[in-house]
Amino acid sequence: MERSLSSHYRDPGVDNWSNHNIKYVKLALYEGRSEVAYVVFNAVGSSITDWFQSTRVIASSWSDVTARGTYNVFSITGHLSHLRRFHINKLYGGCSNDKGYMVVSDIKGGGCQWDSHSIYPQFLYSKINSADNWEKLMFGRADILAIFVYI
Repeated sequence: MERSLSSHYRDPGVDNWSNHNIKYVKLALYEGRSEVAYVVFNAVGSSITDWFQSTRVIASSWSDVTARGTYNVFSITGHLSHLRRFHINKLYGGCSNDKGYMVVSDIKGGGCQWDSHSIYPQFLYSKINSADNWEKLMFGRADILAIFVYI
């Protein structure tokens, strides 16, 4: 998914997820052509939606995003339904204390300053090696979100 596109590329092969014997999935964020954040998942026995689980994490660009990590949100559908997707969050403590790793902000309306953007979607990520405070507005804004499937 890239913000400058009117639509996104989606390989139709993912509709037959269970027939492909998928071993790994990598979610990666890019600024320009540089990868700035990633999470690799063990996708053996997964479905098109349940590969994105904390218990499936194999590797990550954030040192504390692990299969044994503690998160209050780790979900494709995320928190607040259509507002925040592909959400990996550490703590909700009121907008000024919210800490997380990454989120796709789809539409305006989350109620926090970090939910308000001039264009959508926004691919937000912590630029440090762990969860960061969203309200500091120091997080990165990736241009591209890519999901790679390895068979």
